[in-house]
Amino acid sequence: MVFVALAACSSALLLFTSASFGSDWRFAGYNKQGKSELYQFFDADYIDRPAKDIARVWVKAVTVKNLDRYYEAHQKDVVEKAATKIATGYAPRFFLLATVRRGYADKSALNEAAATATGYEVIANAPTVQPITKIYFEIDCKGRRIRHLDGVVYDAKGDVVPQNPSRKVPNYSFIIPETNGDWLSQLVCP
Repeated sequence: MVFVALAACSSALLLFTSASFGSDWRFAGYNKQGKSELYQFFDADYIDRPAKDIARVWVKAVTVKNLDRYYEAHQKDVVEKAATKIATGYAPRFFLLATVRRGYADKSALNEAAATATGYEVIANAPTVQPITKIYFEIDCKGRRIRHLDGVVYDAKGDVVPQNPSRKVPNYSFIIPETNGDWLSQLVCP
């Protein structure tokens, strides 16, 4: 799904206000899990900072298939909301990261990717879009480490997959450069 029409129509749209549903899911990267392509979003409204160099944040992953399915059913609404955001000068912070910007051959490819991600953010914030995971991460910003504190996995029907109740919180892992963990840390660390 490409939101090429967004750039063309964004200047013609009036600015609308929209209701907030409690979370503001922002684009945080992409991944592949088996044959599924996933886009990840962090909850920008609820970043907890229990200590100076610690950030805790929820991240949800949604399959491209679910994002595209929602887009097909709500195309006009998604395009209008995304174009409105772009018209105000909004761009996902993800695309402002130096490591991400270097991955694009030119500015137009970067702008197209940012417009597409803006549309995906609109979709990710829709209450009926089914994620496949929601994970609560803790990031040691100074030590460049990350760990998974809690989370939930959903099956194809949207039902919660039971987890092992005796699961212990894992130790920190060092953040690998130019990965989703690296991008997430750059987005949420002060």
